[in-house]
Amino acid sequence: MAHTILLVDDVVSNLMILEKILSGEGFHCVRATSGVEALALIETEPVSVVLLDVQMPDMDGCEVARRIRARGNTAGVPIIFITASATAEEAVFDGYAAGAIDYLVKPVHSRILCRKVQQLCDLVEQERELKRLYAEAESRNAELERLLAQSRQLEEARMESEARYRSLIALSPIPILVQVEGGIVYHNASASRLLGLTSEAETRDLPFHSFVEEAGRATVRAQIEEIARCGGRSDAVPCRLTGGNYVELSIGCILFDDKLGVQMAIQDVTAHKVLQDELARLSQIDGLTGVANRRHLDEALQLECKRAQRSGAPLAFLMLDIDQFKPYNDHYGHQAGDECLKRVAEALGNTASRPGDLVARYGGEEFVAILPNTDLAGARHIGEMAVEAVRALQVPHEASRGGGCVTISAGIATLSPGGGGEAPADLVRRADQALYRRKQAGGDGCHLDPASAGA
Repeated sequence: MAHTILLVDDVVSNLMILEKILSGEGFHCVRATSGVEALALIETEPVSVVLLDVQMPDMDGCEVARRIRARGNTAGVPIIFITASATAEEAVFDGYAAGAIDYLVKPVHSRILCRKVQQLCDLVEQERELKRLYAEAESRNAELERLLAQSRQLEEARMESEARYRSLIALSPIPILVQVEGGIVYHNASASRLLGLTSEAETRDLPFHSFVEEAGRATVRAQIEEIARCGGRSDAVPCRLTGGNYVELSIGCILFDDKLGVQMAIQDVTAHKVLQDELARLSQIDGLTGVANRRHLDEALQLECKRAQRSGAPLAFLMLDIDQFKPYNDHYGHQAGDECLKRVAEALGNTASRPGDLVARYGGEEFVAILPNTDLAGARHIGEMAVEAVRALQVPHEASRGGGCVTISAGIATLSPGGGGEAPADLVRRADQALYRRKQAGGDGCHLDPASAGA
């Protein structure tokens, strides 16, 4: 089924252009010429992605985005802002604050537009798959609830003996065990396989929390002791076993051999957790180059600036741009341009490779690097290494001035100890200005931000 894209712009000709581009790639488009109309449409249409104009009368794009995010049924719909100016930095940051995850500049490049929309639709598909798995997990939980309810009825009525109880759960595919006075006194075959046990004697003096990784051990122990002391049952308790499996525990009070204890049913959710982690990872990766995307960059830069200001450690920020990339694209074609971006991203990642370093795609042919615990001298060294690494790729660039190979320019700024409360945006601005000076000087090299150099 084709994904539905909501196009919002007060200029009908802009909507027609966007619809023509996206319809040609198989997307179903619906139009809105105002924020009010867009908010009404998104309630009735199964929208996968919203392309939203920033400047509109009555209700601008930022307000529309905030209202979409405020509604529970539309809060997760990806929003791409379309702006008439790439230099309106404040408007761009306002857009991200309002809930946008990316932006494009008019006139929109059709290939970039389709690639970004397709990547977001792919993430929507993955989210739908995740929800389907959640639904399956809920169904399994319902079955588990039924089994546990049946067990409670049997216990409360005292109509079945311990032997009958064991016969009901011994062959259950759900791992089930019983703990009395701090030690496991019974576990079925499924629990034996999950925990790697061969006999009940192995667990007679072992509490269940001893099979849980140390980071979550205290929480699991507290939950079990609470149920044993107060009765009742718990909500699903997530934890990770020492064997590596991710599980959820359903804990209930039980009378076993005339002693009060707890029964635990274990649901193995490892596959679901792996899928969830992979989805989270993909949401932070640029789909073309494989380095961090803009969303991940913004989060990491906020975190590193706060950490540097708190600890007094230096922080360096590099803005890197491929020299004369448009002539390269025009000469060799966009497919070659994409390959060039991938190779440059790989070279930059190999250069800024320490634990904690982050290379991200800033947009188009621009990349950035965040270098924690790096002073100006160290940042300059890394910048020069990056320039040399790209030059060493020897990617031909016959369309450059004088021919030759693909090169990059770098602007370097640092947040020095005692830098106070400088905002991340200020650090980005200083690096961008340094990059601009390097480009004006002919590119293929580094330029240091004067404020950083004088620090």
